[in-house]
Amino acid sequence: MDSSSVFNFQIDTSGLSGQYTIKVITSVIDGICDKTNDVISQKSVNINVVSGIMQNPVADAGSDRTVCLNENVVLDGSDSYDPDGTIVSYLWNFDDGFNSAQSVVTRAFTSLGVFTGTLVVTDNDNLGSQDNLVVTVINCTSPTNQAPIADAGSDRTAQIGQVLQFSGSGSYDPDGTIVSYLWNFGDSNYDSGMNVNHAYSINGTYTVTLVVTDNLGAQDSDTSIVYIGV
Repeated sequence: MDSSSVFNFQIDTSGLSGQYTIKVITSVIDGICDKTNDVISQKSVNINVVSGIMQNPVADAGSDRTVCLNENVVLDGSDSYDPDGTIVSYLWNFDDGFNSAQSVVTRAFTSLGVFTGTLVVTDNDNLGSQDNLVVTVINCTSPTNQAPIADAGSDRTAQIGQVLQFSGSGSYDPDGTIVSYLWNFGDSNYDSGMNVNHAYSINGTYTVTLVVTDNLGAQDSDTSIVYIGV
């Protein structure tokens, strides 16, 4: 037997799959092959028996998601599989120009918007499939809160025992609402509310302070002067 020998044979592979070794053994008596006599030549060949029709792999790019701008995102294609073999390559392609040949990738999106990624997998039989992933990128950073503006009103002159009205209605918040008003009348007396009343019992000059707080906790203050009996 040499490399030019050709043998045709059929094997019933029903229900079989996997790798098998076939051995061809020859012996000769009077120029005629006889399997019962001494072996003069032996050859082996490995064959791979595939059961049925080759199947495509199944790509799995994961679920669609919403992520934050500039935040690291894990793209995981490891749930992809091949029913009758192994996956030998992964390829990620996104419509913002990003691509990778890894099964699991970490990346960040630097632009707001909606992006589509495609995962293509190829198996050991050179068959492939793909799956799409939609990523929505949003801005998760809250804008900087602006502090409110306090307005304690104008300076004034009054007498002992005269009831004065103090109004903080001129105060405002550029990007929210004022939730509290706190008044310090400068004579160890306090009150709260946008509009309050107070009377002084001793002559003198008093500094009235109004502190306002907005819905996010930012504060501002303003003062006015009250002259009593001066």
